[in-house]
Amino acid sequence: IIFCLMRNWFSPSCGMLWLEMQRGHKTVLPMCCEYAHAVADLGRECMKHIYRIALAFLVTVGMAQADPLFGIWQSTADDNGNFGHIEMQDCDGKICGTLIKSFGPSGKQISSENVGKLIVWDMKSKGNGKYGSGKIWTPDRDKTYASKLVLSGDQLRVSGCILILCREGGIWQRVK
Repeated sequence: IIFCLMRNWFSPSCGMLWLEMQRGHKTVLPMCCEYAHAVADLGRECMKHIYRIALAFLVTVGMAQADPLFGIWQSTADDNGNFGHIEMQDCDGKICGTLIKSFGPSGKQISSENVGKLIVWDMKSKGNGKYGSGKIWTPDRDKTYASKLVLSGDQLRVSGCILILCREGGIWQRVK
């Protein structure tokens, strides 16, 4: 009703009439039947706009919930000088990252049996750009680490531990 009043679709007294009609009152104000029907039609139009606004709000909220970690990241070079592009995305409410491209030490794309494999999985946002409770796999060492990630702008600090042995995974750069 507020939206309709703001748009001047009917006067405040008509808004009161519409409210009373919605509550089920049959005799509201002495006025002609045609006017009451016109006000009821305006009320239906108003509700259509309210539904459209609610739908737009829900769509906007859904887009705003995309995690800032989502996207494509370039890893640091491994022990062999190779690096990759990892696509971070939602995987059943958690964050995972799949190797989508591999590059050799020269920076040229190379074929790799690891393309398409998960590099990061089960990662959860801890707030303030920090992520944890997940795993990261390093193909060059074929080891899986309990991992932590810290996001700062277009940089992602990667680290992981196996028992008490911890390793810095370097800083990944956002590609897209």
